[in-house]
Amino acid sequence: MSKPEEIRLHFNKTVADALQDCHLKIASLRANLQEFTNYDGEFTEEWVDGLDTELAAAELISTDETLTDEQTGLGRVVDGKVKSGENHFQDVKYHVDKCFPGQLDVHNEFGFDDYGKVRGKVPEFILFLRNIGVKINTKKYRDVLIARKMPASLLTVADQLATELEEANTAYQGSKKVRISATQDRRIAYNRIWDKVALVCAAGKNIYRENYAKYRLFVLYEGAQTLPPVGEEYESLAPQETTTAMNEFNTTDVLLFKNAGVTVLRFFRHTVEEEPNGTVGFTLEPNSETIKPVADLPGEGDFINVTNLSTTESGLFLVQLAE
Repeated sequence: MSKPEEIRLHFNKTVADALQDCHLKIASLRANLQEFTNYDGEFTEEWVDGLDTELAAAELISTDETLTDEQTGLGRVVDGKVKSGENHFQDVKYHVDKCFPGQLDVHNEFGFDDYGKVRGKVPEFILFLRNIGVKINTKKYRDVLIARKMPASLLTVADQLATELEEANTAYQGSKKVRISATQDRRIAYNRIWDKVALVCAAGKNIYRENYAKYRLFVLYEGAQTLPPVGEEYESLAPQETTTAMNEFNTTDVLLFKNAGVTVLRFFRHTVEEEPNGTVGFTLEPNSETIKPVADLPGEGDFINVTNLSTTESGLFLVQLAE
């Protein structure tokens, strides 16, 4: 069975620019409706009202930015639960070390040898915490640990944290699916509207082929354009400019970087917003993309910045959580 193709936008510009064009073209259509109706009887006031209604409904669909912010918040909950789990492991480790010094077989039963392998891997870490909960409540260990003054409250923490982390991670992973679905719904709606606006413009250019001023009202592109790459929230970047591509992310996130323009771009983590950072970072050639974990990005800090290395041409980029 072949994999369904991802829905692409029908326009080669940012969503904000495309929506602005739609509003302007619809307004121009209304102002000249009688001439359009004379040219094509389908262009009626009811037809234009329906297009306006479609456009208003499409604009209410949550943007990727909004959904990404929600997803980031859920990711932070996961990070907090992971941190609590790590702290709990260190508390348990202290008491196991104290009660069973030098007994590597016991230490390994509690996962001392696996801890480094599961850090940063949430599904594995959930199982790791479950194992601690089982081992610490095994009678031969529990009795010795409690006798040596380990707080009894530690007996139930691991399993509780594992459950909370599992629930938080399920919500986080589910939010990714919601974003994908909303993105597809948004593209379908925008494409339907754009195709109708393109039809209006095709008619308008014919109607006003002898009237340059009005002809210009119905030009969608100034020059030859190509179909844009998959995606929609692209941002432009002036020559040699640096901007912040993202400042809401978790250290466990994996990000998608896309260069949809004609210039070479450099991406990097930085402690300062919208500021270059020398030669630190990785570069993307025009019309290319890559996926990288946040932990592997060059630099450090709370901002992911991007620099346009061209001295003459504007760039176009996208940074978002990988699917």
